[in-house]
Amino acid sequence: HQPAFTPNNKRLFVPCEAAIKVYSVKTGLWVNTINGFHGGVTSVRVHQDKLLLACSLGGDVVAFDLASGGGGDGKKFEVVWRHQVKPALHQVVPLGDKSQDVLVVSRLVAEGEESAADTAFCRAYPKEAHSYLYRLDVESGELSKLDINLPGRAIVECRGGYVFVADRQCATVCTLAMDSNAITILHQFKIKRAAMCMQVSLEAVDSTDAFMAIGDGTGRITIWYYKHATSPHHHLLLHWHSDAVRSIACLPSGYLLSAGKESVLVLWRVADQFKRFLPKIGDTLEHVTVTNDWSRFAVSTRANKIVFVEAASFRVPDQQPNIVGMSGFGVG
Repeated sequence: HQPAFTPNNKRLFVPCEAAIKVYSVKTGLWVNTINGFHGGVTSVRVHQDKLLLACSLGGDVVAFDLASGGGGDGKKFEVVWRHQVKPALHQVVPLGDKSQDVLVVSRLVAEGEESAADTAFCRAYPKEAHSYLYRLDVESGELSKLDINLPGRAIVECRGGYVFVADRQCATVCTLAMDSNAITILHQFKIKRAAMCMQVSLEAVDSTDAFMAIGDGTGRITIWYYKHATSPHHHLLLHWHSDAVRSIACLPSGYLLSAGKESVLVLWRVADQFKRFLPKIGDTLEHVTVTNDWSRFAVSTRANKIVFVEAASFRVPDQQPNIVGMSGFGVG
C-alpha cells in the first residue's frame, strides 16, 4: 500500500500488515513501528503537516500526532483520536483544511472473493465489487454513508474543496457540504475501462489546465481536463504500458509519473506526450510516492523493496540505500 513521507522528507511511513513501519530515507533503515491496528493497514496519509492518518481492514481510523514521534526514531506516536467502525476500510482521505473530518472508502465484493479483494492487486476485484464512501466525524466517531454510486473499486482524493472520484464507470468531480452530507456532482466523465489508479494535477483545481489522471488495466492513462474552456469532456490518452498502470504521481508544470509491471518508471510531459524512461528498477512497480518538495520519488516494488529516485537527474543515486525486507507490503 502507498507509503507517505514526513513533512521534512526524512522519514517514510510504510504500511506493513497490521502495523506502520517508519524508515529513514537517508539510511534505508527501520527506525520505528506503529502498532495497535485490528487488521492490515491499507492507507496512510500525512495531513496539514501535523497528523498521520491511517485506516485498516479491521475498521480502525486513527490520527497520530507527528510531533510526538520525534521524527520517528523510536518514540511513541501519540493518538490524537481513534475510532473503530464496522466496515473494512481501504482508503482514508482528509476532507480539507476547512474541516477536520475525513472520508473513508470501503469496498465490498461478491461472496467468495473477500480474500482476493483484501490481498491482491486491484485487478483482482471482480466486476461485482462495489465501493462505499463515508464521512467520519472525528469528534463523535459517527460514520455517515454518502449518497454516491461507486461501482467497482473506487479511488478518492480531495483538493481545494473538491472531491475527486474514479471507479469502474466514471470519473467524477463533486463537492461536499461542510455542515452536512449533501454531495453535489459538478462534472462527470464516462471512462471505458475501470480505474486502477488516479491522481489530481497540481494546478489550481479551478484552472482550465487542471486534470484528473486515471490509469487502467490495459496500460492506458486518461487525462481528463474537467474544466476545459470549450468542452467538459476534453481528454487525452497516454499509452506506453503493456499491462495495468499500477501507480500515477502528478508533478508540477504538467508532468506526471507512471509505473507498472514492466519495471520501468515513466516520466510524462502531458501537453505533448513527451516521455523519459528509467528501466530495470526491480520487480513489478506498485506505487510511486513523491516528496513534499518534489525532489525525490520513492518507488515501491512487489518484491517488498523501495527504491529512491532523484528527480533532477531522473536516476537512482549510487550512494542511496534502498529500503528492503518489508513484510506484507506492496500489493494494496
